[in-house]
Amino acid sequence: MAWVSVPDLAVRASQQTYTHLGRTGDGGRVRFSSGDYRSDLELDAEGYVVDYPTMARRLATA
Repeated sequence: MAWVSVPDLAVRASQQTYTHLGRTGDGGRVRFSSGDYRSDLELDAEGYVVDYPTMARRLATA
């Protein structure tokens, strides 16, 4: 991953790792790591994020 900072437009590398933790009944879980930060993400059957703890949770559809 790379970030482009503004306004100097410098490109900065961001080391990221995703580790498969297992399948669930209708999706799976992966661990995201970057530096000292780690978070276990819940995915749906199509691989879209359902829950990203402390950041976001997808709302149920009507």
